[in-house]
Amino acid sequence: MLYLPWQKDAILQTAVANPKETFRLVDPKEAKAREKLLVGTADVDEKGNFEFDIDEKYRGTAFDIDFVCGSVPRRPPVPPRRVEPLQFHITTFFPEWRADEIQQNFYYHWKYCLSAKWWCYIRGHYFDVWTICGHMYVCDTKTPIPNVEVTAWDADFFTDDNLGSAITDASGHFRIDYSSAKFKQTFLSPAINLETDPGLPLSFKSGPDVYFTYKYNGVSIQGETAANRRNNVGYCLCVNLCLDNIVVTPPGVPASFTKIGKSGNHFINEAVASGNPNVIALSTGKTPSGQAFYAGIALRGNLAQQLNGNPLEYSFDVIETTGPGGADIGTWKKLLVGDMYNAIIGTFLGAPDPITGNIPTTDYVVGPSGGVDASGWIAVPQATNFAANVNGELFNLNTAKLNGASVNMADLVQGQSTTTRAALQQNRYFKLRMVKREAAMLPRRQLLACPTPSPCSTPCMPTCLNSAPGPRNPPTSWALPASTSKR
Repeated sequence: MLYLPWQKDAILQTAVANPKETFRLVDPKEAKAREKLLVGTADVDEKGNFEFDIDEKYRGTAFDIDFVCGSVPRRPPVPPRRVEPLQFHITTFFPEWRADEIQQNFYYHWKYCLSAKWWCYIRGHYFDVWTICGHMYVCDTKTPIPNVEVTAWDADFFTDDNLGSAITDASGHFRIDYSSAKFKQTFLSPAINLETDPGLPLSFKSGPDVYFTYKYNGVSIQGETAANRRNNVGYCLCVNLCLDNIVVTPPGVPASFTKIGKSGNHFINEAVASGNPNVIALSTGKTPSGQAFYAGIALRGNLAQQLNGNPLEYSFDVIETTGPGGADIGTWKKLLVGDMYNAIIGTFLGAPDPITGNIPTTDYVVGPSGGVDASGWIAVPQATNFAANVNGELFNLNTAKLNGASVNMADLVQGQSTTTRAALQQNRYFKLRMVKREAAMLPRRQLLACPTPSPCSTPCMPTCLNSAPGPRNPPTSWALPASTSKR
């Protein structure tokens, strides 16, 4: 709402004053008296933008600017407190008009950001909307933790009250909005509602005493208790919460075969390496230092639990070639359990220790010990407490099985040529690829329950105003970025 100045004898003082000092609630009597000074009204859009068109006769005057608030965003779905629309005065200002030569008119851009302190007060005091916002991350690394259900509780003398829950977003932020009805419940509610503090002597204060509990993939994990409460919090509470010993799987990571070797330092090709020089050269099949792999080779990359919404299964194929980048010899062969050593492809999270809060972990191993079917397929566990590998082992290849024969050098005499015992051996070259498919139904062989299961929306911000399932699908091979090419 745009007005001519109300306090005409103090225009200069109010125009130069900090808006934090001039911001106030306008009482109904003043609002009625200022009606004749009203120049225009405008609606604010969802981004805080608005626009006034005013007569040129006001070009040399100052203005008062107010806003009317009849409700607030994110109001909890409880019987709302009946509030008449409230009018607030922001400040007085002198526009510094600028000419728009194309439109042949004048304009002025005004920007104002209502402080978080004032906005929290308006939301809480007048509309009974209380807010908790927070950020959750790994304590040591500060890595944001997404997809954690955070529940806020009010610690009370009678019984603790559930204030609400929210799921942390990709950046670890969450937000919970609630009303005082949530924390003023007693065993006599709704006849008697009041806030009580835990312990004796019994006391009654206005704000809740807040602590948090957490669930990750539907399983309770380390959290706070009433002993960790924040006493008598105000209308807005912003917190930083951190967790220890938790595995965070980056969202949207597709199952993919990207590296080779125990340490996982060698990319399988230039496309995956994206400029990293530590890559297996297509021209040689060797590392940059000219080394080749032998014995057990860890095939590494990223795992996901599902593909297109169905449980994921994967396997590896091999084919011999005439040389680095050469023609294929024969057809692709599925690597079976006899071609493997054991590999750890993920971790199960156990129940948190009741004293330390630490989460025990149990490795999930596939290979000769289990987890691989007769056709060479590996089913990724679907349990909610399973964390699949990211940049970790997918398969442990026994390269001795690729040759399919042994060289008998028994009875070799010192000084004698090895060719007297066996023909001279030549290098052999192979290509590997990862194949993945979706399973419409979980095979009964899959591990669904292992050790006891276990494992911030947007932060508080000021409000700103501006004037301006079916049958199993056929396998698909791993690829970057399409899923139809093969590596």
